[in-house]
Amino acid sequence: MKGRWIKKLFLTFALLSLLVIGAVGAAGYYLTRPLAIEFSQAPNVVEAEEANRKLKLLSQAQSSRKQGFIRFNEVEINSFLDGKYHGDATNAPVRLLKAGLLLGEGNLTFVTWHQAVVYGVNLPFVWQRVIAPQRTTNGWSFSVQSMRVGEVEIPEGHWPTVEKVLGATDALFAERKEWLKTLPLVTLASNEESKTPEVRLYTYLPEEKSKVNETVTE
Repeated sequence: MKGRWIKKLFLTFALLSLLVIGAVGAAGYYLTRPLAIEFSQAPNVVEAEEANRKLKLLSQAQSSRKQGFIRFNEVEINSFLDGKYHGDATNAPVRLLKAGLLLGEGNLTFVTWHQAVVYGVNLPFVWQRVIAPQRTTNGWSFSVQSMRVGEVEIPEGHWPTVEKVLGATDALFAERKEWLKTLPLVTLASNEESKTPEVRLYTYLPEEKSKVNETVTE
């Protein structure tokens, strides 16, 4: 009887171990599974130059206190990010490979591609955060509305854990975040002609009822 009980206990333990290993393997698969992120257009040098041109005009407008705003479409933003933040040359445990934005209605999705060393193995992770512009006492910031790693939706209570692991690379964007805080207004809108989403960066705070303003760029 004792031998049967030990055998049954061993089989139960083995089955539970297989279930745990299977669950961990499945979770790892969905966390690290490559994702096909559909940008409206692939980043390119021409659009990166256009983005930098607009940023220069915005800086000049701020210096001369000219009232207006600039528009950034999705490809311009992604081309700028691709040219400035493509690859992290450090030997950190988690490295940033590239970054991009998906513009939506009222929010945007910040996508970062990472490579992390886990038990000596390089594993890829795609981190997605749905964020929206939010006015604070210290200028403009972007509040997180939802988060995914790979195909896994991360519950809000676990966001700090993910940020602790992958968020170190956010330091690369710190200067740009601080710059955004200095702008009077950051909005998401639809282009009047193409009807596609765009980000607008203002040099002044327009009246809420008036959305017809002189632009910094043509």
